Amino acid sequence: MAQTSKILVVEDAPDQLALYQRSLTNFPGLEISVAETQEEGIRQVTDQRFDCIICDLKLKQGNGMSVVQAARASQVNRPSLIYIVSGHIEPLTRKIAATFQVADVVEKPISYKDFAFQLVKRLNSKKTKISYDSQLINVMIRSGLGTFEHYFQRSPHIGRVRIKSPETPARGFVTAVIGFESETGCGTVALSSNVGFIRALSEAMLGEQHDKVTQEVAKDIMGEVANQTIGRIKIELGKQGAMLQIGLPEVIIEKKPTHYHKTTNPIIFTPFGFDKIGCDFEFAIAHGHITLQESQAKPEQEHQESGSVILFD
Repeated sequence: MAQTSKILVVEDAPDQLALYQRSLTNFPGLEISVAETQEEGIRQVTDQRFDCIICDLKLKQGNGMSVVQAARASQVNRPSLIYIVSGHIEPLTRKIAATFQVADVVEKPISYKDFAFQLVKRLNSKKTKISYDSQLINVMIRSGLGTFEHYFQRSPHIGRVRIKSPETPARGFVTAVIGFESETGCGTVALSSNVGFIRALSEAMLGEQHDKVTQEVAKDIMGEVANQTIGRIKIELGKQGAMLQIGLPEVIIEKKPTHYHKTTNPIIFTPFGFDKIGCDFEFAIAHGHITLQESQAKPEQEHQESGSVILFD
């Protein structure tokens, strides 16, 4: 199974607990536990190992700093990342926190979404780096190519394969994201395009021309294309020993959305296009790895620009 990171949230305000859980569950591979009192927090950090502990100081029943102290005294949680996130924090409190080698002391109010992203990024930096082999990349690109050939009845131009940061926004106005999971890893595939490409897809799929494309039409079309693409990926990877479970597409209509892959790892992307219209094909491994065996069947068509060699800018 893919590696899981265990996180303990020590917080007694229900609304803030809900915000932590909502933000953290956006990222796969996290197991979240909760403690609402000093006693419960100390019990958990004494009995269990956590990769990360998030601790409020001002609890109705006790003091969060006692939980931090117990975590550092515990054999299993000495290496844990500890974040103190609380209301007004006195300079003396920061000095005490420093003696326990906490990762950070953060004063509320905070952006829970940004905090979760930075926390997961820090967690992942402690683990083995994600690697993408050329065999997996070619499977992904062939699947995207097959989808566009199916709808347009001709091959699109394929650009160079590139790597981008998960904090780099999508280039398209409409982005469809769909998740996948295997026994050894999980990740996401995304397609991002502008209105011109959606209009061309609508004509190719439905035989209809639209001067204006509504948001509902754009969502339906990009959701369908994402489903077709992930279906092809599932078949291709299944032939090579990687059995996938796939989710439902989420279509985002927003200028330059970020964090839509729900990972802090690098994203592989390449542009597909016809004349002056195009679509970015992206995928990312969030946790673990996708193990492939040598395929016995030869693909119908290799990507002519890269073949078995993947080029990176």
